Formats: sequence, C-alpha cells, structure tokens
Amino acid sequence: MKVLIVDHEPSARLRLQTLLEENTLVQHIDLAVNAIEAIESINAATPDLVFVEVGLPVLGGLQIPGHIRRQPLFVYCSADAGNALPALEAHAFDFLTKPIGRKRLDLCMEKLRSLQVHFRRMTDRPTDARLRKLICKENRTRHVVWLDDVVMFRKEGRYTGVMTREGDVYLSDRSLDELEAQLGRSDYFRINRAMILAKHSVRRYGARASGSGKVVLTTGETCPISRNRLPAFRTWIEQSV
Repeated sequence: MKVLIVDHEPSARLRLQTLLEENTLVQHIDLAVNAIEAIESINAATPDLVFVEVGLPVLGGLQIPGHIRRQPLFVYCSADAGNALPALEAHAFDFLTKPIGRKRLDLCMEKLRSLQVHFRRMTDRPTDARLRKLICKENRTRHVVWLDDVVMFRKEGRYTGVMTREGDVYLSDRSLDELEAQLGRSDYFRINRAMILAKHSVRRYGARASGSGKVVLTTGETCPISRNRLPAFRTWIEQSV
C-alpha cells in the first residue's frame, strides 16, 4: 500500500512516518508539506491512503479532495477534536487526534485491513458461481428476475423483497445473508442489516452528522447506510469497475 503524509509540521510528519513504517500494510511512504504538494503527489503517484492535517496553511486539508482526479482514502488529523465532524462530512475514512498514538493508529490500520479483506472476498469468487437470476413465487406464478434488472434487495419479514428498475417488487425465500454470499461480485453492496443495493441504482450519497450515511437511488428512494459500513461503501461506489 502506498501512503502519503501531508503536514506542515516536521515533527508531526516524522512521528507519523515512524509509526507507519512499522505497519505491515504500508509498502511506500511519500511526504508533502502543504496542500499544493499533496495535490501534485496524489495526481502523479495515486497513493492508496492519505494522512492529512486539517489545518494546513493557505489551502486547508479538507479542500484537497476537490482538486484531485482519483480519490484515495483520506485520514484527517488535527490537534482540535472539533474538526472530527467536518472531516467525517468530507468523507473521511477516519479522523485521528494529534498527537497521534500508536494504539489509535493501529485501530485505523486494522479497519483498513478489514476493508481489504472484505473486497478480496467479493472479488475472489469464481465467475461461474455468481448468481444471475432469481425465481420468485407469486401464488401459482413463477417470475424470472434477472439480477441486471434488480435495484435493491430488502428484508421483508421472513422473505426478501426484490425490487426491479421498473418498480416491481417480488418476494424471494433467500435471506439477505445467502444473497450477499451468492452475488459474489462488486456490483452489489450491503448498506445495512436489511438492504443490499445494486451499484447502478445509486444516484447520490453522503454522510449524516451522526457519522452514518444515506444514499438516494435512481428510483428516488432514500436509504440509510450503517456507520460502520460507510467507509467501505465509499470505496465500493468509487471503484472504476
């Protein structure tokens, strides 16, 4: 993993660099002293993870994402804990209070490791094992629902509701846990315990003040994203494939 540290304080850069060099996830570290250097470095080197001081001079750390082509994961850092909410609203992967301690940094990196494992499991499934259609029962009728037409799966009592692009809803005996395992591709994401979304159904999304998220679908429906799933959702929806 490639990491960029952005901080105008030499001691803060050195401290974080020293801690990160001990982490097995980190393979390469670049440094930047201001937002301009950071923007140039991100656009040129495309790091996976960026640690950035919120209170950079001239151009603040929260403004960097608006000037780059490819969005890495951002971890914002500040001695002022009051900057945590603005950082989360700016789609931060995490927020660290300075001086950054080893234990808190390890928690951040462990969350990142879990995120990597999640996507590895999704993408490592064999292609021929992927579910492509569902047979949904309605009295004596059987409906063939192709996954390419599905917008969302939602828990409906002991059944799972299958919503299509056309607005039709069918009931399936398969649980969300079964579907999550059988979909086996990055086209779908479980945003909370009761819903799985198709990537093509997402119109816009954002964070709430509580740290959870919300997503608006192409159907106009607004759905909640669990706080602990929001960072993974951002990475999933911003993937180019």
